[in-house]
Amino acid sequence: MRIQTIEITDYKAFLGTHTFNVAGKNLFIYGENGSGKSSLYYALKDFFQASIEDIDLAGVGNLFVPADRQGRTAVKVTFKLNPGTGRGSKAYQWDSARNDSREAGDTSIRDGNRLKSFLTYKHLLAIHHLKKDEEINLFDLLVKGVLKHFKYSLTGGKELGELWADVEGLVARGTGKEYPISKKKADVNAAIKAFNEAFGELFKPDSPEYILKHAQPFLDYFSHSVALQPRFPRVRPAGDYQGLEGNQVHVELTYAGKPIDKPHLFLNEARLSAIAISIYLGMIKRHVQGIPCKVLFLDDIFIGLDIANRLPLLSILEN
Repeated sequence: MRIQTIEITDYKAFLGTHTFNVAGKNLFIYGENGSGKSSLYYALKDFFQASIEDIDLAGVGNLFVPADRQGRTAVKVTFKLNPGTGRGSKAYQWDSARNDSREAGDTSIRDGNRLKSFLTYKHLLAIHHLKKDEEINLFDLLVKGVLKHFKYSLTGGKELGELWADVEGLVARGTGKEYPISKKKADVNAAIKAFNEAFGELFKPDSPEYILKHAQPFLDYFSHSVALQPRFPRVRPAGDYQGLEGNQVHVELTYAGKPIDKPHLFLNEARLSAIAISIYLGMIKRHVQGIPCKVLFLDDIFIGLDIANRLPLLSILEN
């Protein structure tokens, strides 16, 4: 399946109906601030997410829609279908009265949504706050950033970020008659177990989900001559169940075959962003098999990257 056209009506920056003729090709979008680039990103992202979740279209409508045209916010995407389907193209409409992506017997859009392949520069912001106590901790960059929306069999139908939010929410919850400490301990332990099983699997070298196996081919494009070994000790509750320990992902590094004793001094923002993007793309590629609708949308990623990483990322996308 390839996108032929995207039609957006009264959504965020788009007043009225605007049609983008993609024609099944890769698309590079540029423009001034406020020109609607991110609105296109979120329109397509919401379109896919709406296949499994109710989204309030009133909350994403254009602010300047006249009173007599309220309620017409819509996104329509037309795909060229794969050979052998018996049809040349198919349009999916999403508006307040209709959502074709939930059609019985057609899981194409829902399957595409499983990839969670929409990345914005905000997912990389944690790179600027990684160096603490002479250590590099990639935990927040992964769990709250590039793998926040990652979902696979061991996440139990939830996104990785949701599993972590469950852990943090339960730890922060107070106790009392309504919620005794024994109940809190049981709930926290269960949430931590679910998170550790899902996230920890990504760090087992013999696992098909091993994060490095899928990230390294992309990391090689960036020519940083860096080999890394990520370590995740597993999360555990503090003794009083008021905090958490072990929410860390540290790395052992070699550069051109030489071990790096102080990764926090060696890993600059360019190398960190290369690692983050490689992990993100690697885990998406791991799970594209059997999904007819594969969409990758990067919002403001290039402008937020070190200039040395822009051409390698273009090469990855081209190949």
